[in-house]
Amino acid sequence: MKAGRKPPPFSPGCIRIAWLHTTTQYSSLLEKITCLSFVTSSSTALPVDLKGTDGFPTKKGSEIEYEEEKGWDEETKEISERQVHFSSSVGAPKKQLMSQLLSRRKFANIQPPEKPLQAEEWKRLKDSFRTPEIFEEVMFNSMVKCNSPIDVAKSLLTHVANSNGDIAYSLLVKYLALCVQQGKTTEIRDVYDIMKIRFKILESGAYTLIIRGLSNSDQWRMALTLLEEVKKAMIPSRANYESCIIAASRHQEMNLAFELYHEMLAKDLVPTLDILQAFFDFSRGMKGAELQKELFGMLLYLRDNQIYPHKTFMQSIKQWFERKEPLCVSMRDAKGGQNQDGYSKVRSLCVQPMIINAVAKGEVSAVACWHSIPGGKWRGHLTNIKDSGQCPVCNHQLEDSNLTEEDYNNLRERIIRDVIHGTDTYRKTSPQRSCHSAAADLPQFCASSANKEEDAGFNSSGFLQADIEFEAFQTFVENRLPFDIVIDGLNVSHINPRKIQCENLCDAINCLAKQNVRLLVLGRKHMLSNSPNWKREIMKEMQSKADFFFAENISEDDAFLLYATLQSGKHCKFVTRDFLRDHKACLSDSVTRHLFRKWQRGHQIVVFPSAGGSRINFLPAFRYDCVVQTTGDTWHIPYKDVFEEKYSFHAPRKWLCIQQK
Repeated sequence: MKAGRKPPPFSPGCIRIAWLHTTTQYSSLLEKITCLSFVTSSSTALPVDLKGTDGFPTKKGSEIEYEEEKGWDEETKEISERQVHFSSSVGAPKKQLMSQLLSRRKFANIQPPEKPLQAEEWKRLKDSFRTPEIFEEVMFNSMVKCNSPIDVAKSLLTHVANSNGDIAYSLLVKYLALCVQQGKTTEIRDVYDIMKIRFKILESGAYTLIIRGLSNSDQWRMALTLLEEVKKAMIPSRANYESCIIAASRHQEMNLAFELYHEMLAKDLVPTLDILQAFFDFSRGMKGAELQKELFGMLLYLRDNQIYPHKTFMQSIKQWFERKEPLCVSMRDAKGGQNQDGYSKVRSLCVQPMIINAVAKGEVSAVACWHSIPGGKWRGHLTNIKDSGQCPVCNHQLEDSNLTEEDYNNLRERIIRDVIHGTDTYRKTSPQRSCHSAAADLPQFCASSANKEEDAGFNSSGFLQADIEFEAFQTFVENRLPFDIVIDGLNVSHINPRKIQCENLCDAINCLAKQNVRLLVLGRKHMLSNSPNWKREIMKEMQSKADFFFAENISEDDAFLLYATLQSGKHCKFVTRDFLRDHKACLSDSVTRHLFRKWQRGHQIVVFPSAGGSRINFLPAFRYDCVVQTTGDTWHIPYKDVFEEKYSFHAPRKWLCIQQK
């Protein structure tokens, strides 16, 4: 590349973020790639599990609304696709762009060479490729997927640099991903040096890869420097903080790790379970009141955000509580007699009968024991909590899922004010629509009742407005209170795709009606159309067992569900597979959001099909609160066997009980 040469204003395949005129320096750095002597590798490029590499640790993280970070493949793919999007702004036809994207995916499984190639060999391979213009991108994607030897990738970069006089930003990132995957620290730094000279600012995907790669090396402190660099241009991602926190924890820099942890919380970034687990893993041999306070705070963070650790994380928590420290206990008092206090301590700490007997006979003068911290002996047991909420290990009664009368009334008022009215429910419900004014048609249009009471809520002009619809629903509910169970009819009707919708809903109603409870079903107007999915005879059967309210087809029915359930009283439950996360987010303060989650856990009945799909199963609401709980000398932590990336209401039935003896 000649000194002083300026690149074209824009060319597809290169993202010109901020061209620097220090091209001589850039050329010298580029020589680090182009002038390498390649050693033929005898290893075969075979597909590997990228999640198992050091550079790309297995994701664990949980689910309260955890927005999952993009992995290397998504980051590099995003760069490529964004690059094509940029090209379209200078006139590239859309069909050609789509063709390129489809070609990338079509050739994603191309097998890269097993050893470095010369320029002529790369040229022949490219010329034989069906879509030569994306050859390098497709080849690099395959190299990363197959974990190709790094010198094979270098030989392709050399060919590109010699042919084009430049290397596309996207190719550098893909090469960088391969270096990070293989822990090639020197190469990672070389690419970063090139990018620093070539571009003023890198995008987040490149920063994430570099920080991840360096944090897993002996140059991990450079990752902290890069994190500070990122802060000047953008808010660092959760993945950036995760890499730095785990690196600091691994090197026993716990104060630094906690500082970064609190910094990311202040930026409203949700820590992954990997981050939280690292603190418990790497502080196992450490002690101190401040450390204990921080780790207890993390357990309370799990509680406040309804996060369920997976089994591996749970074991880390258990081992931290049970971790041992050496302790030398003297068996002789000042006068040479037996130290009764020491004898009692050995009996409490030592489980080997031979040692205890030797101490009792006065045969030893001192015993080296191991004791757990903090604050005494902690012992953890895995268990299943009874339906009553009592722990079979320590007999402790877990917190009730019901709210106090005061909390319940406050929550009801806040939901009606902030969620139902505050989120423009009226505008989310239907716009003006004509309706039949004949009294006989009213039940079919708006509501249908098992006891056939008169329905209300229509204005004299025959038009149903959005706010009038909800007012009609309020009147309908108030005239029929209280209900025992409120059902999101449309949501439940989709539970089993093998059955028609009305059959799914009918199965659920029949099952719940056996409990001799009052049911309210929130339906939609199209359910009365006598269509293949909504047969009239089945609808009549259901209406004989439950009250129905039929809203407009585009109405926001979650607000109806919340209103009817809360107005019916503390005993009323609701049935839906919806997580109601949007409504929880509308609550302005953390205390009310916590009350909402607790109320939801104790009142939501989850419905799901059986394994064969022949019947519907119900997961009843918990009588006890399924969150981390503590009394000071006990901790109860619900956990799941495996990490569930998506938020789930299949609350765990397995618990870790930790007692302080």
